[in-house]
Amino acid sequence: MQSDSLSSDTGRSRLPPPTGASQPPPPAALAQSARSESLDESALKPRGTPAGASTTKEEGSVDADGVPAPPGPLMPQGGRIKGLMPRIIHFSPSWFSITMGHGVICQLINNLPWRSTHNVFRAIGTAFLLTDILLFTVFFLMISTRYIVYPSIIMRTLSHEQHSLFLGTIPMGFVTIVNSIATMGYHEYGLGIQFALVASYLWWIALAVSTVLAFAVPYFEFTKHDHSMPGLTAALLLPVVPPITVAAGGGVISGYLAAGYPDYAFAIFIGGYLMLGLGISLACAIMVLYLQRLTLHGIPPKEVIVSVFLPLGPTGLSGFSALQLGVVSLDLIPRLVERDPEHLSHLAGVGPVFYGVGLLWALIFWAWGMWWLLVAVGAFISQRLKGNIDFNMGWWGLTFPLASLALSTLLIGKELNSLFFNVIGTAEVIGVVIFWARVFVPTVLGAMRGTLYQAPCLAGWLPPSK
Repeated sequence: MQSDSLSSDTGRSRLPPPTGASQPPPPAALAQSARSESLDESALKPRGTPAGASTTKEEGSVDADGVPAPPGPLMPQGGRIKGLMPRIIHFSPSWFSITMGHGVICQLINNLPWRSTHNVFRAIGTAFLLTDILLFTVFFLMISTRYIVYPSIIMRTLSHEQHSLFLGTIPMGFVTIVNSIATMGYHEYGLGIQFALVASYLWWIALAVSTVLAFAVPYFEFTKHDHSMPGLTAALLLPVVPPITVAAGGGVISGYLAAGYPDYAFAIFIGGYLMLGLGISLACAIMVLYLQRLTLHGIPPKEVIVSVFLPLGPTGLSGFSALQLGVVSLDLIPRLVERDPEHLSHLAGVGPVFYGVGLLWALIFWAWGMWWLLVAVGAFISQRLKGNIDFNMGWWGLTFPLASLALSTLLIGKELNSLFFNVIGTAEVIGVVIFWARVFVPTVLGAMRGTLYQAPCLAGWLPPSK
């Protein structure tokens, strides 16, 4: 390592050249070497590593640079986890990325502009929603059991540089279900406003969890994690994108409630804008940092190359959120002014302004998202030409980010009545479905075989003896 070479160089610089007989080094050199070795040993552990914990990663895991890790104490040779409880122990938050990529397809196919096939797509969307609810319930029970039975794993999760970032996938998977419940129950099947109301109550839970994670995970990054510029990945976006997802849900749900519950809808409407501001400000800062990393150190290694698609999430979803909230403002704000003209008459002209800003925002961020898409495709092809890219859970990063951009594309096409955006949006939806099929099958096989239960944060950890 670098520090080893520095310590040895320091020692040699203080020793006289050999004269045929070995000479003991001066005491000053010995002291300097001891100090360097002590610094080397402490530098091996990231900030916030629990005392006495080993820094050895488990077999099958991949660090920030994409380097496969050696076997850990809980990962058997071969990398397969057998039995229910061992799988629960190794069940990481990254599994919730499945609920994101799986559940968002329900939203996509119901937003396609080709109405002639809509009845068929409605049934398919319902199937995706029901299976997504089942997946999320099972995953939530497993990860809750993990943290309840072994509470010490909570701090290990938060203290791990990469593992902690995937906590953001939990509220994103949840709010994807919430949006689909409102859309399918109220809008598609017309089963009553109760579906939109239930979805709104769940939406507030997603808002609270997303807000906490958007603060807690970056706080641990600042105080406990040990990052380096070459090792940075776009996974840094995962804890700050949930507020943008919540904002998108706020735009959808407030639109459904505007006619019957305008005051309540307005509260959700304002909450959506606040979440959009929180999420996109942090996401833009991180994307600038990630762009610097790509410029200075090149594209990531093939083990984490799929992470280059993650910036499509905030660019696409923020555009969708801003435009959807703008669409709602055209209907909601006049209703509020009509109900209370004495106090709200000054808001009469605000709706078209919100809509115009939202449309402008969506177009600008759509262009930025398309640039990221081209960069990601080029980077992925570049690494694929060098050899096969083995499947891992990070491949789910192909689905939800591209789906976010597709949602924005389809909404822009709807508002502008543009064939150009409708065709591109449909192509993006087809791409998402293809990627979903590509990753869903090996995920099911890996889950059954026990090869995907990787938890690098458990390196050096053993279950407490009974």
